[in-house]
Amino acid sequence: GSITHDWSDSWSNMLQTNFSTTDSTDSLRLTLNTNYTGEEYSSRLSLEWTRRDLDYSQFSPYDQSYIRFDINNDLWHLQLQGKYSHNEEDSGMNFFGRIDYKPEFLHRYQIVTYASFGNRASTETEEQFEIGIEVQF
Repeated sequence: GSITHDWSDSWSNMLQTNFSTTDSTDSLRLTLNTNYTGEEYSSRLSLEWTRRDLDYSQFSPYDQSYIRFDINNDLWHLQLQGKYSHNEEDSGMNFFGRIDYKPEFLHRYQIVTYASFGNRASTETEEQFEIGIEVQF
């Protein structure tokens, strides 16, 4: 379920909760987003807490909290994220950042060039650096 409140034409908040269960997994997620939409750029600040119980994972059950900031316009996108994960035995703090440039050509295609640093993993902490090019249709 989710609920959204528009403070103005530019600012809004969304509170969201999700619960799912299957034979081998249980997951509960709470998210609070603050969104800004302007003429030249838009941005989002997200706070999230998740509790997961996965039968097939050695790290389960675990809690995960993170903060994420995104800002973008027609050409650029910046994402910054910090995540803390812990279970009964292990914990880890991971940071991730990505910047990409995505010009459009032929009225519908994009070439995305990007650079990222950090790790999006749950409890393993390591540093990764990646650069790449994508063609999106």
